[in-house]
Amino acid sequence: MQDQESINQQIRRRDVELLVTQLMVNEEATIKLILDRLYATGTINFINHKVKFKPVNHGLKTVAHWATPVGRYFGYRWLVKKTPRLITGWLFSKVAFKVPPIPPTVTVQTVAPAPEVLIGSQQRQIRALRRQLRLTSGAALVAAMSLGGVLMWQNVDWIGTSSGIEAPPPQSQQQP
Repeated sequence: MQDQESINQQIRRRDVELLVTQLMVNEEATIKLILDRLYATGTINFINHKVKFKPVNHGLKTVAHWATPVGRYFGYRWLVKKTPRLITGWLFSKVAFKVPPIPPTVTVQTVAPAPEVLIGSQQRQIRALRRQLRLTSGAALVAAMSLGGVLMWQNVDWIGTSSGIEAPPPQSQQQP
């Protein structure tokens, strides 16, 4: 009897997971709109929290705004892949009645205090490496922003002429 109940419960669990997946597929537009709002709010808050230098802050917000379709695409894929199982597990945990576990016996052991793990020279090395990492990250960020600015300033067309129509040659003016 117990075996048949567990099989029925697994079937119901699979059915609920399929229904949640179908709900997510049917409400794709709504989920993508929610993801857009969450992405915009989250990136702005993250950039404001991490980057205090105003020109870089503004540039990163612009780049984050341009990356919204990418965030929406990968966010939706992740949600459709992971969320039905998470929601199903959460819903079934709400209707499950678990027997409280028997508390284990507690044994107390005395532990000697841990010796100082890092000595002064290691701490100095760690600080120096962190400083180098911040400097390298900043340099990479400045280089990326500069490259983006130069490319936008030069109006580089990476794909080529999209319409295939070239501008007519300038007409020469003949003097009388």
